[in-house]
Amino acid sequence: MNKPWKAVTIYDIALKIGKSPSTVSRALNDHPMIKDQTKNLVRKTAKELGFEPDNRTGQHIAHGVNAIGVIVPFLNKDGMADMVTGILDTVAKAGYDVIISQSMDSAKREAELLRNMFTRKIKGLLICLAAEKKEPFQFAKYQQFNIPVCSFFRTLDDSYGGKIYINNQTASYKLTAHLIAEGCIKIGYVIGQSNTQAFSDRIIGYMAALKDHKIAFSKDLIFHTTMNVSGGEIIARKIAESRNSVDGLIFSDDSCAIGCMNTLKQYGKLIPEDISIACFNSTGAELLAHPPLTAIDYSHHQIGKLAALQLINEIKSEQTQQRQPFSLEVGHQLVIRSSSQKKTSIELQSTMDK
Repeated sequence: MNKPWKAVTIYDIALKIGKSPSTVSRALNDHPMIKDQTKNLVRKTAKELGFEPDNRTGQHIAHGVNAIGVIVPFLNKDGMADMVTGILDTVAKAGYDVIISQSMDSAKREAELLRNMFTRKIKGLLICLAAEKKEPFQFAKYQQFNIPVCSFFRTLDDSYGGKIYINNQTASYKLTAHLIAEGCIKIGYVIGQSNTQAFSDRIIGYMAALKDHKIAFSKDLIFHTTMNVSGGEIIARKIAESRNSVDGLIFSDDSCAIGCMNTLKQYGKLIPEDISIACFNSTGAELLAHPPLTAIDYSHHQIGKLAALQLINEIKSEQTQQRQPFSLEVGHQLVIRSSSQKKTSIELQSTMDK
């Protein structure tokens, strides 16, 4: 049975080891008048009980704040602003405050933020994972003290906590199958430098579609770059200057797709006649591209809203036993636009030539 959330104080430590609170306080502050044996006992007991000193006062906060922690990679990328808006709208209605932090896609910074959130005695945690590789289980203390955790968009693969996600394998399969239906047989996949489950699932869906349509998979057609405009420009130059041509490209990010598409056109490539392009991460930018981008469409706001609702339900349940993991899939759809409609473009050109 997990412990319900309760702040551990120096009084708890004192009661456990039969010492006075003042002795415990001095031991924790390495007072020279306290024997090393007592200091070691206090530190060991503090660790066992999950005592965390407050960074500002040196003392543990006696009661948790009425806040939900939110950790995201960036606030200005991947539709994250819309997701956070969905979280804020939902959490405000439930009467909670929100503490928001950015991991900057750094596993080290993410771990620091997790410790900081724990110390601040949040009621629950919402997290979109950083892209960098990390330890497989980061939430031992959250589980120990029964603090609910819900990951969203880039989700946890741990047994503890819940997740709100889109089915990346199915979505990627749809994108790949669509390009194949348009006549593409050398389809490249542009993906970030990431170890997240979402990116892995997208490659799995891509490979499954190739296999089902009897098209050989080639590692040479997997391109890694940063998921932004400049990353797309780099891929465009690599493709344009390579002898290994592609006739279709799938991107894990719309801004990266736009950067690539614009640079390919500078090299004289026609979209979609020469290269069909489709992408994930529909944020509205795909509508501004020329031609408009085919994309997997889903509601970022809805992802944030559902994540907040699920977490609030977990908090209010006040369970004292082992929390059961939960998952909720957010629907998506393939929206076909002219960036990928190779057959339509060929038919239109044929009509114009007559």
